[in-house]
Amino acid sequence: MLNKWTIREVDNYLLYFFFICGYDILIIVGGEYFMENNKGSKKFVFVSENDKNSKPEVVKTKIKSSKTLEYNIDKGFYFGFKQRVLIIILLIIVLFGLGSFLVINSYKLKKGEVVNYNETSDSSYEVCLLSNDTYTDSCLREGMVYNSSIVNKIPINFKYNVDFSEFIDYQLYYHVILYSKVFDKANKDKILYENKEILVEKTFINKSNSKIAVDTDAVVNYKKYYDFINEYKKKYTSDVTAELEVIFYLDEYDEEREIGSLVMPLGNDTFEVTQKKLSNLNKSVNIANDDMNREGDINLLFGGFLIIISLILDIILVRLVKATFTRRSKYELELKKILSEYDKYIVNTSLGYEYDNNKNIIKVESIKELVDAANVLSKPIIYNKINNVKSEFIVEEEDKIYRYVLKDRD
Repeated sequence: MLNKWTIREVDNYLLYFFFICGYDILIIVGGEYFMENNKGSKKFVFVSENDKNSKPEVVKTKIKSSKTLEYNIDKGFYFGFKQRVLIIILLIIVLFGLGSFLVINSYKLKKGEVVNYNETSDSSYEVCLLSNDTYTDSCLREGMVYNSSIVNKIPINFKYNVDFSEFIDYQLYYHVILYSKVFDKANKDKILYENKEILVEKTFINKSNSKIAVDTDAVVNYKKYYDFINEYKKKYTSDVTAELEVIFYLDEYDEEREIGSLVMPLGNDTFEVTQKKLSNLNKSVNIANDDMNREGDINLLFGGFLIIISLILDIILVRLVKATFTRRSKYELELKKILSEYDKYIVNTSLGYEYDNNKNIIKVESIKELVDAANVLSKPIIYNKINNVKSEFIVEEEDKIYRYVLKDRD
């Protein structure tokens, strides 16, 4: 029995993969939801960015006048636009690629794999003699003519080899049978006597490999059958012929297939051994079974699911990019409005602005509140363009920095 070798635990790997992908999506969506819903109070609010690990708390302080300023020590979590787009693109590529692979593979599995193979069998033997004054060797090599009266035993070796183009799960039995037959001398189709002797019991092989290699030995007691046919001729009739046939069988499913044999005549003064070998070059077989069909259905189901998820992510990506460009135009309008409306408070930096990170950084909720703080502190507002989608406005004291950030996503 031959089955295409596959990874049977594909369900577990896919479920694990779905968990990881789902976790990434939750991080993206959850992070954005957190940012959208964590904007704080609409009062004059300053948020500290130094202590990221502390819990949010509200602290009140006074700056020169009796006007009260509030600020939060906040630990925010933020995915930038580029990071979100990159993660979604990677998910689309992975999900669509894996889904397409599974769908294509499902059709291959249901159709069955065409596996090329080269199947051969071989046999060798030697003829071992009784004690005699003629031959100095105890056993003679194969391919000679042998004197029947001095032959004792014939050791035989059978080999069976298959080279597959793929890794294969294969299960098979093999065995060796010796048939002794007596025929009518005038008509060999008339069998007068037949006997069967098992030389090698059925042996089971169950492996996963790209090769099958069977090597087994058997021994024929030629003298026993030589004596038997001589006795048969004395008792019944001498007008007969006889032979020994050793057959190497391969059992696949319920089929018993002969893959090699040796034939040794009996009843003559001399005899030769005739060998039959198997050689099938460049053969192919189409392998399909219930397991492969079930696996094909599973691959088709999960592959289709992954492709659908990737298409949904495509839609999300398009909407995200479209919405971002819309927000970016609003961002530019808002930035222009701030620079124009509060021009007398704002100082532009040409080469960027660096401040002391050791100072207590207070995050301000709106530009109006920063303007109020600048008025109270009698400090200018420093405008620093970080990139095309993010700008910051800063009012700096000796030990504090009040900072308002304008981002395209806001």
